[in-house]
Amino acid sequence: MELGEEFSPYPYKPDLDPEEHVIARYRVRSDLPLMKVATKIAAEESAGTWTGSKWEEPSIYEKFGAKVFGTEEERSIVDVAYPLELFDLEVGGGPQLFSVVCGRVFDLIGVDGAQLFDVLLPRKYVTAFKGPGFGVEGIRRTLSIRGPMAGIVIKPKVGLLPASQARIFYEAALGGVDVGVDGESLISQDFSPIEARASHISDMIDRIRSETGKKTMYAINVTAKTTKSLEIADRVIESGANAIMIDVAATGPANLQSLAEDPSITVPIYAMRARYSSSTGREDRGISMRVMVKVIRLLGGDLLTRRAARRDLVGIEELKKVNEFLIGEFHGLHSTLPVGCGGVHPGLAEANVSIFGKDQVILAEDGIYEHPWGIRAGATAMKQALDAVMRGESTLNASKIQDELRLAVEKWGYTPPEALVG
Repeated sequence: MELGEEFSPYPYKPDLDPEEHVIARYRVRSDLPLMKVATKIAAEESAGTWTGSKWEEPSIYEKFGAKVFGTEEERSIVDVAYPLELFDLEVGGGPQLFSVVCGRVFDLIGVDGAQLFDVLLPRKYVTAFKGPGFGVEGIRRTLSIRGPMAGIVIKPKVGLLPASQARIFYEAALGGVDVGVDGESLISQDFSPIEARASHISDMIDRIRSETGKKTMYAINVTAKTTKSLEIADRVIESGANAIMIDVAATGPANLQSLAEDPSITVPIYAMRARYSSSTGREDRGISMRVMVKVIRLLGGDLLTRRAARRDLVGIEELKKVNEFLIGEFHGLHSTLPVGCGGVHPGLAEANVSIFGKDQVILAEDGIYEHPWGIRAGATAMKQALDAVMRGESTLNASKIQDELRLAVEKWGYTPPEALVG
């Protein structure tokens, strides 16, 4: 499934082939007629407006100019089609998409608000990129796990020595955690040199496997300036890391693409955050989550952060669409494993699996750490909740006979799936 399924409540323009264009969908707020707004965006976002200039070249506008693909008055939607000739996919790569489709759209005179809500990418565009190296199935093979996965962010996020951080992951993994990740602010500070951290974590992964037979994954944060990320990633992989993490909100898409396309990167890449600041605010501002997840999958994110469902979260239906895209068909690219996070605890596990399915990591922080019996018991409670879902049993029923899960439900409560999906 591509998020572009909802495109075009009106017929395609007969003279415009969607397979030869990138189609951008904007939600706009303006006092101008919608078609006039659409025309302004099409003119400004491609060849630029030179009307009346002695340098005007009509043939350039005809060949390279964007065209209005359609409008939808009810939702103030404008669709604009950009010829594929505008995109240099080898040199410009993923970042150039944003340069073309939202270079000036947020600053147009007469447009009070605009959001790049979606993009429809033709096969020629998508297949120019490698996409994820592992995808959902590759990560499942790596971990030898069939159901939803339990994850944890190691806390405190900064200040721990590498050996202490590895020990916390060990405790969590013995309880049932499958995936661990660095905090986003931890890179290679003096208290935790990155190679030492990767080496300690690697040794602990081997110890867990030796003692229990359980396979685990840990993503070391390699977020850095572009000239350093690849170097750091190579160093941590040499030190034994079996996954890496990059904060796409901090570095932008170019860094992710550079890592994913380099043959030395032989481990899954966890892309975190995905520009939540521009995707969860007003509907007439910034770049939507739809667009960001599409770009991150295109550029090679094997795992990607998205919000987990909980009672106080709005927009769950939109999150479901995002999730379906990440694990669905996208012109033959590998899928991306969603990582649900944000206020998750064992009492929410059943609802999240019911809403998003088993292809996800449920990434907990306080929902594991603050268990009355400690980290290992918190991880055990989360795994007990996930195992119950796979058996077709409710968390509430399972908590009656499993003490770790019972204490978790007593502390955080239980949210049935119907409470979140109506």
